[in-house]
Amino acid sequence: MNIFRRFISGAKSEEILVEEVFSTTVIAPYSYVDRATASSDKSTRSKIRRLQSAIEQPGIIIGIYGESKGGKTMFTRKTLTDAGYGFIVAEASEIRSVDDYWRQIAEKLQLNIRRIATNEKQLRSSAGVSTSANPKFSIGAISTSFDILASAEVAAIDGLQIQSEVIDSVRNACLNFLESTRMAVLLDDFHAIESEKLRKEILQSVKIPAGQNQGKYIFISIPQETLFVGQKDEQFVGRDSTFEFPLWEEEDLELIAMQGFEKLGIGCEGRWLKYISKNAFYNPINVQQICIDYCAMNRWRKLSDIPKGAEVQQSKLAEALKDFAVGLSFFDNILRKAEEKSPREFVERRYELRDVAVNLYEMIFIALSSPAATSEYGILVSTIRKKILKLVDDPDLNDAKLDRAVQRLVAAKVSIDFARKGPESVSKKKPMIYVKERRKILVGNPMFRVYLLWGFLPRLGLEKSTLKEIAEGLSVG
Repeated sequence: MNIFRRFISGAKSEEILVEEVFSTTVIAPYSYVDRATASSDKSTRSKIRRLQSAIEQPGIIIGIYGESKGGKTMFTRKTLTDAGYGFIVAEASEIRSVDDYWRQIAEKLQLNIRRIATNEKQLRSSAGVSTSANPKFSIGAISTSFDILASAEVAAIDGLQIQSEVIDSVRNACLNFLESTRMAVLLDDFHAIESEKLRKEILQSVKIPAGQNQGKYIFISIPQETLFVGQKDEQFVGRDSTFEFPLWEEEDLELIAMQGFEKLGIGCEGRWLKYISKNAFYNPINVQQICIDYCAMNRWRKLSDIPKGAEVQQSKLAEALKDFAVGLSFFDNILRKAEEKSPREFVERRYELRDVAVNLYEMIFIALSSPAATSEYGILVSTIRKKILKLVDDPDLNDAKLDRAVQRLVAAKVSIDFARKGPESVSKKKPMIYVKERRKILVGNPMFRVYLLWGFLPRLGLEKSTLKEIAEGLSVG
């Protein structure tokens, strides 16, 4: 499909909320792109179809790895829903033992049962239906009439004192329930469990249940090696399958924005679709957020707010990118962590840029705030030094001093994990890597690139145009 075009959608005939068209937390049906059929890349279409088929297949353990915030969990949830499965999502960050894993599953099941029971009671009450009538249990995509056995299993989960019960009782209650329903258990951020021993123990605890169709078990991770723990053990061969969630093609990301704007009756030229996709750095969540910010900037909350003939404007799109990027200011923790381990001169020496005072680490971030510096090819430390010296006068700033500062920044970790876009040696927790033999920095994380390009300078109170004037000597800092 050629989407490098200008489009205007037809007349608006129904009221739709922007949050129903673009979303970063749930699947937005109006802008969702099924890459199994719609991807511009043949290999991606094939990989997605194989993954969909595996998720739908009973009796195996599925491992999915890929780019951070690339939509792995949303994709898995949608595939399960389309296949008629319900699901619960367990959080790896809260698991310290196999017992924790099963207790969390029980808590999630119990919470859903009680919520559904409450909803059923309210619906029946408002419709004048007796609450003693044979109920239907609904969870996720499932709506099933339970017989006496199934009802007993629902009651068993509902009656558990989860934290005080013997773990075997908790696990057996979960397995009996999962066996009687088409249910999947997703363990998100599997890489957050740092112990390889614990990851293996969790896989062992679901191996037999998966083979006996007592639930479907899916493990979602960023680095592939996290999932190898099962594949290195002979008892898992043929029982678990590991799949890469492929990177997004730029044209596929453009299609997300195009479909959403089209549904809202907003015209958008192909060049602005491309502009959005490039600044999203292979990340569909970023595309959704940029589009949300664009609508918010125009105070468009629903379809009727949008004037007939509305079109995406470059100036407002740039502002939306800034709003989005400023929201990524947690990357400033990199600066703070580097400052904590630095000599006083690195932190206390201040450079004046107009009315803004910055230290050396902030100057390095300023030097990185350009497409050339954040490209996949990286930037030489010597080039960073030249960029800095165009803006300020510092005779003491030599390559050795800058090297030390750069390496402190690269060593800093922040509170989220990162996918490995680029060289295999990029750490999953470091947004940058220092290539020592070439004295070069590579910015590997897509969200960090967005922050450097659009958010860091505005957060300081600076603009690229200001830096250009200072560098060209048109004004004095």
